Amino acid sequence: MEGARRLGLVFGLVGLLAGCASSSHRAIYSGRLYSVAEVRRAFGQLGLVLHEKHVQPGTVSYQVRFSLSGRPAGPAGTLVVATRRSAVGSSTLPGQETDYANVSMFTKSSSRDEIWGALSALRWGTIAQSKPASGVIVPGKSIGEIRLGDKRKAVEKAFGPGTPGRYRGFVTYFGGHVVVSYEFHGGIYDFVTRLSTRWPGYHMRSGVHIGSTAKDLRRLFVTCGPNSQCSLLEGQWPDALATTFTTRHGKVTGIDMGNA
Repeated sequence: MEGARRLGLVFGLVGLLAGCASSSHRAIYSGRLYSVAEVRRAFGQLGLVLHEKHVQPGTVSYQVRFSLSGRPAGPAGTLVVATRRSAVGSSTLPGQETDYANVSMFTKSSSRDEIWGALSALRWGTIAQSKPASGVIVPGKSIGEIRLGDKRKAVEKAFGPGTPGRYRGFVTYFGGHVVVSYEFHGGIYDFVTRLSTRWPGYHMRSGVHIGSTAKDLRRLFVTCGPNSQCSLLEGQWPDALATTFTTRHGKVTGIDMGNA
């Protein structure tokens, strides 16, 4: 009887150790490891400047600062990039923590929109790396084959003059599926200043489209307010570039992009 009890304790201990080893193994990060260069590009898109602060085996940490028009504009927090899988999630610093993949951001100020915008750029590709395509929405850049910043002459050469919209400087294309604006702060310009759609036929690389749920938007790192709108900041202030999602009854009903 005593031998059986001891044998049971031995097997129990072996099982516990095996479970701990298995749990430890599962805790090792297995996703994509973004390089420091990729992180710098994504954060730079939002006007966040990284200053190297500390390097140790498996991690590199940075002091992150805002910049406006190329000038420093105050601290945003501390960024830690894990360069080894075993180091992902190993850092604990003061401030509110935001994590994605091998990147951890610890903020001490209200910089959530910029941080989330940078993480979205990191996950889905920066604006410069994404190419317009028929049926595809690239946040902060294009709807279908029409891009922000395109010259009006180029748009009209490719797709015709379009149909005048409800407001001055607005033109619709493809049966009203895309609304193009040449208006900005009361002036009319010769390039595309805003784009919007309410047609479910377009989709983003993330899968988000007209009809998606508010839960679907989370993968984009959007910020949602009390006015049935969620926005993804994609450029630095002033006149920050953003993509806005209008929602109704928990579903996306409109997607709009342009400078504030």
